Amino acid sequence: MLKKLIQQSRDPLYKNSIFLMGSSLLGAGSGFIFWVIAARFYSAEDVGLASAIVSAMRMIGMLSIFGLDLALIRYIPEKKNRSETINSAILVSAIAALLFSSVFVIAVDFISPSLGVIKRAEYLLLFIGFTASLTISGILGQGIFVAFRKAEYTFLQSVSTFLRLFILPFLISFNFAGIFLSFGAGMVLAFLIGITLMLRLLPNNFSINLSELRNMIGFSSGAYFVRISENLPGLVLPIIVLNVLGSKENAYFFVAWSVMFFITMIPRMTSISLLAEGSHEPERLTERAFESVKFVFLLTVLAVFVVYVLSGFVLQFFGKEYTIESLSILRILLIGCIPYSLNIVYAGAMLVRKRIGGVIGIYGGIALVTITVGYVLMSVLGIDGVGYGWVVGNLTIMVGVLVRHYSLKEI
Repeated sequence: MLKKLIQQSRDPLYKNSIFLMGSSLLGAGSGFIFWVIAARFYSAEDVGLASAIVSAMRMIGMLSIFGLDLALIRYIPEKKNRSETINSAILVSAIAALLFSSVFVIAVDFISPSLGVIKRAEYLLLFIGFTASLTISGILGQGIFVAFRKAEYTFLQSVSTFLRLFILPFLISFNFAGIFLSFGAGMVLAFLIGITLMLRLLPNNFSINLSELRNMIGFSSGAYFVRISENLPGLVLPIIVLNVLGSKENAYFFVAWSVMFFITMIPRMTSISLLAEGSHEPERLTERAFESVKFVFLLTVLAVFVVYVLSGFVLQFFGKEYTIESLSILRILLIGCIPYSLNIVYAGAMLVRKRIGGVIGIYGGIALVTITVGYVLMSVLGIDGVGYGWVVGNLTIMVGVLVRHYSLKEI
């Protein structure tokens, strides 16, 4: 048994899945501790406002990548001029991040009036700079390193997130800005580490040729909508909750969502690893997909059970008010992780087949139903309504995935 586990750990599918999950565990773990410290030392209003700003930065970063992270994973194995392709992708994403974050600041009073504070001179440039760093770190860690089967680099990059933990307690006097500055400092360090590691993969080659991206445009455009749909609930819901229910309720929701994020990293990272391995060995996709489903389902069910049982204990780290206010929403969100895991692995297999439309349908369907049902129920059930939206969204799409699989035999 032990010998089999050791052999499996050397398999690129499992090795990269483990490193990617480890990377997410580090990121989510440091994020968990980060928000515990924030909840302990900062007011709920400060936590609610800062978490919405962080969500805005993540949303802009996601939009700025244009799906190039997934496109690089799918196409790098086929590319001869890898350096030019990668450098061009980074340049496009960096310019987009600077442009989109600037537009967001200018239009913030229309997009989300509650975030108008970022228009102040002392925060404006920091918001733009932190967003650009986050964007480039994302395309490096979730795209380039995975494409080269170097997920251990993604893991090393994630270590930088612990910097924010050491800064946070010393900036309490800055109120919400202390949380914002601490988070941003971690992103800048992740960017610097990512660039250093990339230079080990592609030393002394800074050539750029935008035409190298031409044959990736179709896939990248589809992947762009996939990434938007995939991250939309987690990025948009905190802003909606902030504007509808207020900063305190958003703090309680955001803490529950952050804890739940630990579980979602299992199918998300395995799906990315499946995309990388399927692109290198397309003839083994069906075999790899079923291995991934078994691996993900067992781990997800186990993780959901453990966190569900210990949810009250986990929330105690954030403070007594979070134990009371976030417990119900957390347990509801955890239930939705089980159908979510099956949906995401299936989507990863479809990406290898370049069936972008179906993948957009999966992620888009989850986002649309979650946000719509959550918004409708929010006015009646408070933040618990958002949790029910998440469960309904994933169950609905899971039924569609199973019907499609058994009727069309696509994978």
